[in-house]
Amino acid sequence: MTQALASIDEKAVEFAGFWSTIGCVSTCIYQDLAAQAASGPVAARVGVVAALIALSGKFIDHRTKCLGRLLEYSNNDDPKVLASTARLILTPGFLDSPEAPEFAAKFSNSAAFLMDPAVLLHALADHEGSLRPFSDAITNSVSRLSGPLADLMRSPARRQYGASLYVSRLLLKLYDESEQNDSLRSQCLDHWDALLRADVGSHQHILTQIDS
Repeated sequence: MTQALASIDEKAVEFAGFWSTIGCVSTCIYQDLAAQAASGPVAARVGVVAALIALSGKFIDHRTKCLGRLLEYSNNDDPKVLASTARLILTPGFLDSPEAPEFAAKFSNSAAFLMDPAVLLHALADHEGSLRPFSDAITNSVSRLSGPLADLMRSPARRQYGASLYVSRLLLKLYDESEQNDSLRSQCLDHWDALLRADVGSHQHILTQIDS
């Protein structure tokens, strides 16, 4: 494992980051190696993140700690590490977990979200469960889409543009779901006003749906 972590082969380094973290968290072995990997080269950190995602799904006792560390990595300085943290959102069943709403709310304020907001928004738009627990994540997301990301979301050449394809569906779904909640419905309309002012999203489609 020590040799793998020091290898020039990125796959070997990622392997070492993954298994040293698995061992450290699950059985308290490889602690020194896991610490090295946690702040090591990009490949090692990608391996660490993959391990934390795997552990958070299989070991309930370690889930809170793993999710906390994943949030730290979601503000890392490397794009590959940021992209790897977003994979948690795509893990089957994650959005149904009790921890998902709080994680999503914090993730929506992260560097990983800024780099590719479509990952979270697409997952939420397709989520078969209630979106009400994710209202904080949606509020944070709209604030960023209509603020620091607005210019990027209007450019098809930028990866952030994809988020505009999902935000309309997401807000409409939450609006329909909140028929008995005037406060939440009002929030949805406020969110849409913010996106309209920023010229973000599929305006005519959503307005037609809300008015119908």
